[in-house]
Amino acid sequence: MLLTMETQPFSRIPRKPLTAEVYERLKQAILSGAIPAGERLLEAHIAQGMQVSRAPVREALRMLQADRLVEFQVGQGARVRLPADDELWEIYTARCVLEGFAASLAARRARPGDLERLREALAGALEVAAQGDLQATLAADFAFHRLVWEISGHRLLRELLDRLEVQVRMFMAVQAPLFGHLPDSVRSHAEILEAITAGDPLAASRAIQQHIIEAGLLSLRAGATHEEPDASLLELDPRLLER
Repeated sequence: MLLTMETQPFSRIPRKPLTAEVYERLKQAILSGAIPAGERLLEAHIAQGMQVSRAPVREALRMLQADRLVEFQVGQGARVRLPADDELWEIYTARCVLEGFAASLAARRARPGDLERLREALAGALEVAAQGDLQATLAADFAFHRLVWEISGHRLLRELLDRLEVQVRMFMAVQAPLFGHLPDSVRSHAEILEAITAGDPLAASRAIQQHIIEAGLLSLRAGATHEEPDASLLELDPRLLER
């Protein structure tokens, strides 16, 4: 049978959907703080600025709502969501548990090439931190963490942490003035790298949990009234690392 353009499997791949482009632009603008929390997102205004129809803008806003970055209010339309204080405590404690497990796995599974990539990521993060660029430092900070997640080899864990990263970055955009401590936070990555290099799962877990707790304390103290997380309560049963 002769394959037509409609039936043959290797037909031309379409360009990235317009909705995805609009979604990515709006998402990055929100996470960078360019569009602040509480700001209204008018479909017509966005469509005019991006020179697209309102349909992809509407779809992109719904996608951002699913990411918990945007909310819809009756009679007012969409606006950038202002996170509730108690969410921060939940996000940081969940992140401590998940990243502690990821670091433990990374300490067991890291190969020489993985360790070299971590060293390069740390060096790059320290370099941008020294330049005082908050957004670049934040990006480099998360790049180091994502490498740890990748080295862990736990795919579902990576997916969950990817979702948490969006929420953490949202809080950082809202509370940007509090994050002058980021260079110190980046330097604490050295302890995480040391533990992973030594192949010590418990030390790696403790180092990354302490790093996350310290990074979140300013935000927790500035807003939420919950008890601050205690790393000693978050340690994992070593049997979870056996595979």
